[in-house]
Amino acid sequence: MSVASGEVQQELAADARSLPSFDVQAGPDDLRRAAELVLGTSREAPVPTCGATHSYDYVASDVLCEDGRSPFGGDLRAAIGARVGNVGSGPSGHVIDLYRVPCPEGPKEVYVDMYECENPWVTRSEYELSRLMLGVINGDHASYISRCQEEESAGAQGRVSVLLQSCITGMPGVLEISGDQSGAKAWLRAWCANAEGKDEDGSPERFIYLDNVIESAINLIVEFERGDPEKAGAEARRSLTHDFTGVCKVDRVEFERWRSEQADAGD
Repeated sequence: MSVASGEVQQELAADARSLPSFDVQAGPDDLRRAAELVLGTSREAPVPTCGATHSYDYVASDVLCEDGRSPFGGDLRAAIGARVGNVGSGPSGHVIDLYRVPCPEGPKEVYVDMYECENPWVTRSEYELSRLMLGVINGDHASYISRCQEEESAGAQGRVSVLLQSCITGMPGVLEISGDQSGAKAWLRAWCANAEGKDEDGSPERFIYLDNVIESAINLIVEFERGDPEKAGAEARRSLTHDFTGVCKVDRVEFERWRSEQADAGD
């Protein structure tokens, strides 16, 4: 199994008035293309995103050149490198960022409002994640697993995507419910080995990663539980915590104490 380096993993931690008039008979793809012709073309019509990663994802995944291709292919690090800087305030009063994306026809300038969290643009990556997870819920584990494996291989070469970020946390749970417990543990073991640092508050990164993995897996398990979801969640937590702390070489008592402290701090 190829795994991205620790350095790569660490880099992992519209305003509707701007839309043009459109034909009511147009389909979703037509409307999306119409919106893209306007959004991002000026400081007055920036692409609405929510947070830095969402902004990078838009530039990495949704910005296309005239030949219809994405020059960055979803690579967040490439998108980060394309940021020129901020260009002042836009119509919302938020600071607008300018990105310069290389295209065969010449650099393409894209303006992004990363603070528009009330009405953010849904990126192609988000669409794909939604489709893959809906497939998992409907019993299609293979599509999700295959895409995660593809992204993991690309990550080993230094490419970081939103899908890879999601897979790092979500893959063990999907493998678990698919019946591939050994695969779930192998994935978890590899990524836990890369989580060796400390978070800003001093929490071990391995604890944070493991907690996110367990929560993600519990959500999936409860989704398939036809009985009492609260009981199913509690049972899944006990079982996964016992198994996964061993896989990650984490002291279970210390991990549960840390998780309890985090829960108390959040109340």
